[in-house]
Parts: sequence; C-alpha cells; structure tokens
Amino acid sequence: MKSMKATVVGCGAIGKFLMILLSKKSIFVQGWTKKREKFLKFFFTEKSFVFQINNKKHLKNSKIVFFCTKAQDSHLAILNIIKYIKKSAFIFLLSNGLGIVEKISRIKNPIVLGFTTHSVTELHKNTIKVNYFGEFNIGPSTKMKKEQERLIIRINQKYLNFIWHKNIQIPIWKKFTANCVINPLTVLYNCKNGKLIKFKKKISKICKEIFNLIKAQNISIKYKNLFFYVIQIIEYTKENTSSMLQDIKKNKKSEIDYLNGYVLKISKKYHFSCPNNEKIFKKIKKIEKKIKIKNRNF
Repeated sequence: MKSMKATVVGCGAIGKFLMILLSKKSIFVQGWTKKREKFLKFFFTEKSFVFQINNKKHLKNSKIVFFCTKAQDSHLAILNIIKYIKKSAFIFLLSNGLGIVEKISRIKNPIVLGFTTHSVTELHKNTIKVNYFGEFNIGPSTKMKKEQERLIIRINQKYLNFIWHKNIQIPIWKKFTANCVINPLTVLYNCKNGKLIKFKKKISKICKEIFNLIKAQNISIKYKNLFFYVIQIIEYTKENTSSMLQDIKKNKKSEIDYLNGYVLKISKKYHFSCPNNEKIFKKIKKIEKKIKIKNRNF
C-alpha cells in the first residue's frame, strides 16, 4: 500500500495515540506543536515511539491534517498554520466541543467532523495510557462537495478504517451532550466519571435542554436514546477523570465555552431557556476566574 502523508496538530494524549494508530496503517505521520523541537519521543505499553514534528514541508504535503487540540485552541491553531496547508487537504476536527466550524467558515478546505470514544490519559509528559479502547467516528461537514466526500470515503476505506457516518450530526450531538454532562459535573463534584451515576435527575435536566435544541435543528433522535447514551458513557468510563477536571487541576482553561457555553449560544437563536446549562456554565467560569490559567502548548 502506498504511503500517505498526514499531520496531527495537538500532541496531547489523544494526538499521540492517533499518531501511533496512523503509523500502523501505511501513513507517514508527523505531529505539530507550538514547541520548536523536531522530534517527539514518548512511551506507550512500555514501548518507545519517536515521531517527527513541526516539519513545514511535510505539512504542505499532508493529505489530511487532524486537529486534536482542545476546542478553545482549535480556531487559532487552524488559522496559524492554514497558509502551509494545501487547499485540497482534508481538515479533520476531532475536538470535544461545537462552534469551531462557524469560526473557520472562510477556509476553503474540505472539513471532516469527528470525535473519539477512546479514553487516553497522559500519565506524565512522555507516557500515555489507554483507559478504554473505543473508536473514531467521522463524517462530512455540511459544506463538503460530493466529489470531496467520495474521495475521503475512499481514503478512509483504504487507510483509516474509522466509522463513517453520512450524517455525522446525530452522533456528534450525542457525544456533545455526554461531554456537557460529564465534564462540568465532574469538576463541580470533584469526582471520577462513575460517581455521576447517582445524579440522574440533574443529568436528565441537562439532557432535556440540549435535546430541545437538537430537535429544533431537525436532527432526528429520541430523548430516551440520548439519555441512555450519556448514562452508558458514564458507566463505560467510570474510572476516568474527565478532561475538564484534569485541566482545572492543572490550572488550564477548560472547554466550557464550546460545551455548555455553546448550548447557551444556540438557545438564544431558538429563544429557548436552558437554566440548568446556564447554572453549570456560570459555576465553571467562576472556578476558572479563581485559578491562574496557564498557556497551552498544543
């Protein structure tokens, strides 16, 4: 199989794990970070991995550029390097939150939306651990042309083997809802994901508000399926510490603006009230104000 070039922007736990997966599929992959180093070394399952990073020529020749950055970093990360990316290259957005596509509407590249159900933790800077093996789910953005969609389907079949959704909006909103529940609540209760199972009434209120927004956008999903999915994710990841709780503990800005904050933004468009999401949003923003936010290195 002929090798294809790709770049993974954002070399956190998921970014590192993705590079390993891609390298096993005849893909010549590099990482991209804010740091000036040329190589990235880390460990996974007691094996050492070394990847090239920050090579502009490789970036220019990449057929796919994966963005595994935090939602709040994705917009600037894309704008900072878009001049090095071919207009025909596919941009994969694999961040937790929503609202990024609107911010990069002027970009001409075909955009693939996606998320992962893999749970990967960075034990320290040079070691990653998989807590739960899931999958990558991807699908076309609404602006993608038919010939572009056919091409990325072929590329996915030949190289990636990710789960392809012709309509990615349903699974995206399900995962988004789970993130809007699990991430902020684990911060507010300072607990692992599994402890949230005893707060089903609160979870239900958050889910119902988001469900009303989903329905308003003519996305077909049943409430009981949405709620069951969120509970299922909590149970599957019960031993995990959410990414938002990890960020807060490390004095890093959370993704709240692109989670419950995005819910509030969309609710204004449809003139809906989302008091439970609003309460959570305000509490997390209050916590962020109390800590000294560190700059990220995506």
